[in-house]
Amino acid sequence: MKAKFSLKIFITSLACFAFVCIGIEVQAQGLSTSGRKVSTESSAKSSSSEKTLLKFEWYYKFEPEPGRRYWYQTDKNSWVEEYPSGKKSYFNFVKNYTLDGISGILVQSTTDKSSVIFIPNKNEAKKSLRMKFSNEKSWRNIAEIRYIN
Repeated sequence: MKAKFSLKIFITSLACFAFVCIGIEVQAQGLSTSGRKVSTESSAKSSSSEKTLLKFEWYYKFEPEPGRRYWYQTDKNSWVEEYPSGKKSYFNFVKNYTLDGISGILVQSTTDKSSVIFIPNKNEAKKSLRMKFSNEKSWRNIAEIRYIN
């Protein structure tokens, strides 16, 4: 009985994951756009799927867990960072933001509110992931990011 229940949960989870991935891929191909213009800085409640990266990766050189970090958007307001071990960190959309003339969004960890991360929009030439701690004035360049289609 327990094995059947676990299998049912696994299949349901797999189906939900596939549905999210299909939705992300449709948005990434531009088949579903809102046509909404993103302002330079806004307190809007969701990111623009039209310009925001939906999936990207970058390489972390230090501890903990050096290696590829994979980021993907699960819905308009939620992001996941996956570590090489499979561990996941979760982030929420804060607002649309322009940093040094580059349009993008700010996200913040769901568990650690001491910093925000700037993710440049998909159409921007410069693709630097940047971070700022709340007690600092300047932004730190974390790494260059690479799109995943």
